[in-house]
Amino acid sequence: MLNPEVKTFRVDLAVVTLQGHFVLGKMSELRSVVRELICTGCQCIVIDLALVDKIDCAGIGELVRYYTQAGDAGILLALRAPSRRIRDLLAITKLINVFPIIKSKILSNGTSTAND
Repeated sequence: MLNPEVKTFRVDLAVVTLQGHFVLGKMSELRSVVRELICTGCQCIVIDLALVDKIDCAGIGELVRYYTQAGDAGILLALRAPSRRIRDLLAITKLINVFPIIKSKILSNGTSTAND
């Protein structure tokens, strides 16, 4: 399970922290979380991948789905701290320049720290 944990820092910023394997069959809860954030009018969704240790093509496809759905609703969707392996997969699929990547930590007030 990905065990998505949502932290809303301001009315317009939510960080969804994932842990574990982002693979086929493990995404339904995350899909519901992202849909809910889009429907509630959040203006920026950050998917925190720092604790994701495995991703497959279905996981990459889900990220594209979330990015498209958010964009269609006028919402920014960004990725935080993807591992080198995930960044490599994004590069292979030519998606590395599509997703905004945040390297810093998001603090409780919604600001970010200096780059890690």
